[in-house]
Amino acid sequence: MQKNKGFTLVELLVVVSIVGVLMVLGMTSYNTTLKKGRDATRRGDIKSMQTAFEQYYTNNRKYGDIEAMVESIQGGLPSDPKPSPYPGYYIQV
Repeated sequence: MQKNKGFTLVELLVVVSIVGVLMVLGMTSYNTTLKKGRDATRRGDIKSMQTAFEQYYTNNRKYGDIEAMVESIQGGLPSDPKPSPYPGYYIQV
C-alpha cells in the first residue's frame, strides 16, 4: 500500500483559521499604534502653539487677536497628522 503524502482539508482549514485570527489581532494592534502616534503628534502641535502664544504675550505684554498670534507661529498652523477631507487645524473666531 502506498501512503498518500500531504495535508488533509481539515488541517489546512485549521491553519488558515489560525493565520486569519493572528492577522486580525495584528491589524488591530497596528491601528492602535498609529492612532497613539497621531495623538502624540497632535499633543506636540498644541504644545508648540501654546509656546508660540506665550512668546507673543511676552513680546507684546498682551494677547492679541487670534490672527496676529497665529502669524507668530513659524510656518503657520500645523497640519493634522491623519489624512482626511478636512486637513489642518482650524480656529473658530
